Amino acid sequence: MSDASDASDAVSTPLTMFSRVAASAAWKRLNRLMPALAAAVILAMGFVLIAVTSAGHIPDVWAHTYRIDGIVNGDVLARPVDSTSILHSGSGNVGGCVSRDWIRFSIDHYDGYDPAAVNADFLERYGTNSTSTANTTCVDTPYNNAAVNSPAAYLPQLAAFAIGATATLTPGTTYVLAEIIMLLVYAGCMFAAVAALPRWRLPTALLLVSPPLIFRYSFAISADSMAQALCLLFACLLFSCMADPRAGNGRLTALMTVGVLMGMSKFTFTPLLLLGFLALIPWHSAVSESTAVPSAADAARA
Repeated sequence: MSDASDASDAVSTPLTMFSRVAASAAWKRLNRLMPALAAAVILAMGFVLIAVTSAGHIPDVWAHTYRIDGIVNGDVLARPVDSTSILHSGSGNVGGCVSRDWIRFSIDHYDGYDPAAVNADFLERYGTNSTSTANTTCVDTPYNNAAVNSPAAYLPQLAAFAIGATATLTPGTTYVLAEIIMLLVYAGCMFAAVAALPRWRLPTALLLVSPPLIFRYSFAISADSMAQALCLLFACLLFSCMADPRAGNGRLTALMTVGVLMGMSKFTFTPLLLLGFLALIPWHSAVSESTAVPSAADAARA
């Protein structure tokens, strides 16, 4: 009996080792593919959400749309305007010159969800106002909510609006194009976020593909979309630098660059830049240990 059991153990031991090696290899392969898998899931869910979300059914989307088109038309900095909107019906509004096509598009697609849209009679009231800078292509339009946002917060959407203006696309086509470009940028940021992590890739990827994060702000025409993408990327880069005491200057530079862009996208996120100093703690600890002067006891032991 003992000989039979020894023979069985001798056979099972290599099989167990082989299964462990195979499992380890499969896990490493999955870990390498995790950034691409997360980005693919985000893209798939994002395209579905773009298809089912009607134009204008996102918070403050019309204010952001007016702001982006105002930047394209030359109003990089918001300025006082005499016109009003549903939300901003009083005086003292700020905004810029928005194309008439976009104003008509927002009026046609206003469903009562976002009151930042202008009134239905906006063009009749202000389109021929001699006191404004209205012309044949654009009209002064208020967008107080979005006036403080830096153009850096709208880089993906600005690219889409510039393409739309150059190719004379309709506002509806440009609107969808802006959502698609934003989704591609968002998925790229999430790919980089997961790829930056030396470990914890699976739980991080599961968090990043959760519907509450992807819904709306993975593709929306909004400053919050870029801010959310950069904030998540900044967090992953920060954990990556803290987990690896040997993080080089390149990774630290990437961390601070993303942090600056995050602050430009959402000024309220600027204090988060201070968290970047946490990445220096393990780095300086490793340097201090390697350059420490040996004690007398250590010298005697040597």
